[in-house]
Amino acid sequence: MRLKQNKNSGFSLIELMVVVAILGIVAVGMSVLVLSTSSYRQKQTVQEISSSLSETRVQALSKSNAWMEIKQNTDGSYVISTSYAGDVILTKDCTIGYTKEGDAAVVPISMSNSLILTYDRSTGGFADIKTRNADNSLSGTGAYCESITVSKGSKALVITLYKDTGKHKCED
Repeated sequence: MRLKQNKNSGFSLIELMVVVAILGIVAVGMSVLVLSTSSYRQKQTVQEISSSLSETRVQALSKSNAWMEIKQNTDGSYVISTSYAGDVILTKDCTIGYTKEGDAAVVPISMSNSLILTYDRSTGGFADIKTRNADNSLSGTGAYCESITVSKGSKALVITLYKDTGKHKCED
């Protein structure tokens, strides 16, 4: 007895639906992974800046000339330099900028425009934003930094600086 062979050897509708569902689940998982990784780098950058701000304040209250500088390298990454420790390299996946007191416009940090923060040793509050002179010394600008913004796409994380107390707060 000979069995009848099915000449219709394609995929059934159910098999195709299962494959499409599996591919959809994998795609969603990959997109969540990519988004969480970039968000993690952004949060890590904010944490590094926050830690450096805290440590610079402690150093400024115990030593007279502690400062912290955020600048951009030629490869697009950012670096935190301090007067008391080695450099900390930050991600190049984010954009870092700052706002001056009374001005809502975010000033981007670039290779030609760094942000140098110092503290007033007598009060513990922030001193005005500094600029680096040709002889590598620092001079005041008369303007105070109000916030530091770390942006990735449409998401921005903000570190608010409180001029009088020298404290800061990280916000989403």
